[in-house]
Amino acid sequence: MPDQKPVSTIVFDVNETLLDITTLEPLFARVFGDASVLREWFAELILYSQTMTLSGRYAPFGALAGGVLQMVGANKGVTISDEDVAELKSLIGSMPAHPDVAPALRKLREAGFRLVTLTNSPPLPRRHR
Repeated sequence: MPDQKPVSTIVFDVNETLLDITTLEPLFARVFGDASVLREWFAELILYSQTMTLSGRYAPFGALAGGVLQMVGANKGVTISDEDVAELKSLIGSMPAHPDVAPALRKLREAGFRLVTLTNSPPLPRRHR
C-alpha cells in the first residue's frame, strides 16, 4: 500500500453544520402552525441546491430558500407572502453559529489543519469568521 499523506485540510458545509438553523423555527411555527416543517423545507432546499449545483447553474441560497418555502407552502395549502419570504431571507442571513463551533474550529486550526467551507450562501459577516 502506498504511503498515505495525513489529513491536512478539513472541509465543512456551512448551513446546519456550522450555523444553527433551529433559529428559523419560530417563522415556520407562525407560517405553518408547526415548527417541524422547518426540517421538510430544509431537506427540499438541500435537494434543490444540489440539483442546481450539479446542473451547472447557480442560484443564491436565499433565493432558493424563498422559492422552496413557497413550494412547501403550496404543497401544504398555505399561502406564503412576500413578507414571509423576506423574513426568511433576513433570518438566514443572521443565523448564529452553534455554540461549539468557534472553540472547535480554533482547536482544529491550532492543531495545524487548514479549514475550508463550501456553501452557496452569501459571505458571513466578519464576526462569524
